[in-house]
Amino acid sequence: MIIYVLTWLQVILVYRANSLEIPFPSESITAIRAVVRFDSTKSENGNTVVDVLLEQASNRRGDFGAAGGSLLVVSPENTLFLFGQHLDVFGELVMYEDTWFFFAQESEIIPNKHRFVELYHRTRMRILSVMRVRLDRLPRQVTSLSEALLLGRFDTWSPLRKMTTESGCAHVVALSGMHLQAIIGMLSLLLSKIVKKRNICFFTLPLACIYVAIVGNKPSLIRALTMVVLPHFHKRIETKYALANVVVLHAWVAPQTLISPGSALSYGAITSILYVSPAIAQSISTIMPKKLAQLVATTLSATLCTAPISLVLFGSWYGIGVLLSPFLAPVALLFLGVTFLWLLIPCVPLMILAQLMVDLFTKIVTWGSSWSLEHTQFSTNLAWLWSVVSLLTVVGFLQYANRIARRRSYRKHDMGFFLRFPPSNNPTT
Repeated sequence: MIIYVLTWLQVILVYRANSLEIPFPSESITAIRAVVRFDSTKSENGNTVVDVLLEQASNRRGDFGAAGGSLLVVSPENTLFLFGQHLDVFGELVMYEDTWFFFAQESEIIPNKHRFVELYHRTRMRILSVMRVRLDRLPRQVTSLSEALLLGRFDTWSPLRKMTTESGCAHVVALSGMHLQAIIGMLSLLLSKIVKKRNICFFTLPLACIYVAIVGNKPSLIRALTMVVLPHFHKRIETKYALANVVVLHAWVAPQTLISPGSALSYGAITSILYVSPAIAQSISTIMPKKLAQLVATTLSATLCTAPISLVLFGSWYGIGVLLSPFLAPVALLFLGVTFLWLLIPCVPLMILAQLMVDLFTKIVTWGSSWSLEHTQFSTNLAWLWSVVSLLTVVGFLQYANRIARRRSYRKHDMGFFLRFPPSNNPTT
């Protein structure tokens, strides 16, 4: 209990530390020193956008003062800034639409004092460069989707990202536990030929940790990796305690990633999958295969339960995603497998297969995007409420039908006694 209280205090302190505090009037600030919170992205205009945490600020007279809080830096430089790097940025501080931006004219990366951290940044930059060079050999649209699913880099200028968001399927593309489990599954399949099944985890878990270290501090990946590693240290831990322990570890290991929209959506989705999805899967398994029922239940619960978070954070929610997600998720996972193989064995058949899957993916999200723009009434709070009511109604009817079917089967086949056989070591038995 004390640990949970301290964790909430930690979260509160981190949240307060993100509020902007500057030592001088905003119009006089010409330079800042900050640390990068998340990897930089590209805007629609081709600028580099960096989310940073302020440390110092200086004015036109050259005076320095302590600063704090998070800030978005917009730079015309075509440079990839990695999380954890320290920057000196020169420019001006401007408020635009109730949000502070620092428009940079020049920026400089400060080498880290710790050799291990600096070595990690350089190694990660080289690996990402090699991977992106390999992915750039694919067609442009294939490259865009492969970087999103494999590296978590889906730049805001990408038309495919816009259509995926408007079709209500952004969570399918965003890196999460689904993608990490798929990568672990592919690694297990490749290692199963040379490693015994009980020893595979000793290889897949370190490789999963290396993958997350290369991709970066994505909130959903950190949460997913913690939930994958934790059961190996405590095999009999209950689900609710496992999720609580994951939040505690996340808050102390990577606190800045916990205070983010991605973290809120990730924990909202995993909570719904753990607590809501099993009931839905059990109900609809009578009308479809069990594996398909689990997939549909997972996507339905994640989509509907994260809708309120999307409405609060972004002011929008696209209801068509409830129907499209069960079809788009398998396509995305198969494409992820093809991309993973392309990095290992680049060949023409894989390129053709990737192009066909991207064409299918694009057709689905294009139709979903156009439907959402034509039917804006289905993207409101009321539409989400009716979707939840409809889902609960269908699940309730299916559960009632299952109960009646079991009762009739019991009355028809029950003989009033039970047969018990003692345990036996006889192979025939």
